[in-house]
Amino acid sequence: MEMSRLRFLEPCKPTLASRIPTGPNWTHEPKLDGWRLQIIKDGDNVRLLSRRGADYTARLPGLVAVLQRLPDAVLILDAELTAADGFQALQSLMRRSGPISDGVALYAFGCLWRHAIRSAFTEK
Repeated sequence: MEMSRLRFLEPCKPTLASRIPTGPNWTHEPKLDGWRLQIIKDGDNVRLLSRRGADYTARLPGLVAVLQRLPDAVLILDAELTAADGFQALQSLMRRSGPISDGVALYAFGCLWRHAIRSAFTEK
């Protein structure tokens, strides 16, 4: 995937199971109640997209600024946007118009694409 061709990737949908899988090939993480976001970073350009592809980049400028500082040049992450005060607080924040500057946290749980910047040391 070239940098110029970064695009939204359809997220995997969870599947209901009758029991929790076990064994050495399985890991489990807690369920977070929030909004699923896909982070697409191409250099300093960062986009935050909902699971259906709606763009929330302008609504979350603080998160964009943090993500711009990641050392990876090209990155697509699967993440959950949460609020410290719970899901209802997040719903309330997201219903407001304008940028949201605090009260939210982003938990990245999957790396869908990564291409790191090569340093001068690795090229020599």
